[in-house]
Amino acid sequence: MKRIYKKWSLVLFSALTLTACNDDFDALNTDPDRPEEVPSAYLLTSAQKGLMDGTLDEWNNGRFGMLWSQYWAQQEYTAESRFKLRDGSINNMWSEYYAGLDGSTVKLGGVMDLVKIMEQENAKPEEGRNENMIAAARILKVWMMQNITDIWGNVPYSEAFQAESGISNPVYDSQELIYADLLKELKESFAQLDPAGKLIDGDVVYSGDPSSWQKFANALRLRVAIRMADVDEATARAEIQDVLQSGVLFSGVSDEASFPYMDSQPNNNPLSQYLGGRSDFSLSETMVNEMLPKMDPRLPIYANPAVDSDQFVGRPYGQTDDEAAQMAKTSVSQPGPGWVGALPGVYISYSEQQFILAEAVLRGFIAGDALTYMKSGVRSSMEFWGVDVSEADVYVDAVSLNQSTWKNDLGYEKWVALYGQGQQGWIEWRRLDFGILILPVGGIHEGALSDDMIPVRVTYPTNEQTLNRINWTNAIQDQSSSNGWTGDRLDGKVWWDIN
Repeated sequence: MKRIYKKWSLVLFSALTLTACNDDFDALNTDPDRPEEVPSAYLLTSAQKGLMDGTLDEWNNGRFGMLWSQYWAQQEYTAESRFKLRDGSINNMWSEYYAGLDGSTVKLGGVMDLVKIMEQENAKPEEGRNENMIAAARILKVWMMQNITDIWGNVPYSEAFQAESGISNPVYDSQELIYADLLKELKESFAQLDPAGKLIDGDVVYSGDPSSWQKFANALRLRVAIRMADVDEATARAEIQDVLQSGVLFSGVSDEASFPYMDSQPNNNPLSQYLGGRSDFSLSETMVNEMLPKMDPRLPIYANPAVDSDQFVGRPYGQTDDEAAQMAKTSVSQPGPGWVGALPGVYISYSEQQFILAEAVLRGFIAGDALTYMKSGVRSSMEFWGVDVSEADVYVDAVSLNQSTWKNDLGYEKWVALYGQGQQGWIEWRRLDFGILILPVGGIHEGALSDDMIPVRVTYPTNEQTLNRINWTNAIQDQSSSNGWTGDRLDGKVWWDIN
């Protein structure tokens, strides 16, 4: 890859050693039964890495996001590509995102770590408090909570993380109310950040720079706003206009919010690490058949040529186990050279920001040239992946945009640019309905869906049915009346998904 990754600061090397073992945390505890407060800087580092690791790993990205967005197809054990997620993986994704737990294993970095940062810093005297760190924790919490509600719909929010206050069974808040609070949090945290104030200790995303976090907050605010544009156009318009008036935006790929992984374990990209040891996934026919005729120069980075033919060949999406076994892995393209250990984990990219601004123009929210913004989104995606400038020029010059089919035109290019961010690719397909994705060629897995359709949410964890049953039941009933659900199913649309 030709991309030059962000340099890691000294704090990154010292702080990330926490992920290798728990000995460092033990050393902080003078009494194992009465652990002292873990420094906020350590919690921030662990949250930044832990939340990104959990978003990008084999299960939550590989066997869910990258499959349901149809970037990849499964070569064996194909249930997930036929829309049947394992109960255990859903339980683990929920607990990992909320609490930093993976089954019975305690991992670093859930939203709970971010809440702890806010509590600890707010409890300090004003002169010892790091307002910039509080703001960074709030922004990162918004990033994760939006992902959570976009995956499941109504989820615990206002009463979450309050077990110490006696709330062990939190109510589920509506996505509409959650989105309103996400926007409020981003506006307030942007104002809370002081570029001339304290550096953010433990921050490995921006090396402690508050002004960069302001850009992150505004880019994320654009994402939240555009996602609700179909259901609440007035709010989406006002939020996007307000962000533009601030003038604080990503100005290039170097500004975007990403976690800077390293080449080697334990701090390399988790899915890259997994791909180095197994061959469960290939490029899907869906993706290859779209990119190949367009001569997209990202394809040789996203995929390797098939060993047998030295050509780019996608695997039909959603084969049965038997069908997949009959097609040699060497006959199809495997994930390509872009999957290096140091591939950054993207929270939100400059490319995505530019696509959002293009859409805002198309919706009449802001002035400007939509095609220019869209081409910028494509070009910056190519820059991220290390495409040669001359090759990028040829492709970008051919990019077109038709006002009557803009959701297809923009949706396709945004989908390709979101490669690697499987959950976001699937979420944007749900929102823009730009076609491309297909039903599994082997049929939908028994017990996954009763109708022939692509899932538009994930069912709630079985642990919630057992441990928080009353609130789980109420959440389903609430969405049955507001969103037309007929139970906790994959075909129940979330609040913003009205098309």
